[in-house]
Amino acid sequence: MMTREEIPEFISALVHCGCTVVSLGDSAYVIDDTPILKADAAQVVRLKAVIKRYGLRDHLKADIIQYLRNSGNCVDLEREVA
Repeated sequence: MMTREEIPEFISALVHCGCTVVSLGDSAYVIDDTPILKADAAQVVRLKAVIKRYGLRDHLKADIIQYLRNSGNCVDLEREVA
């Protein structure tokens, strides 16, 4: 199970794999793995290893969103709709 302290490492590992990770407003975050799934099998294996290494993270959803927002990796949904 992932801990709060591991959030920066987790996000960094995902980005290093080639993912884009952003928060969507204050209620959700997205891991875009499209580039990896279109890449070679080694990148897919590396991404799966990252996901497995950090384990369950649902209990940290709000913390992950806040981390992404604080680091500027966010899409402000209210601003996007206007």
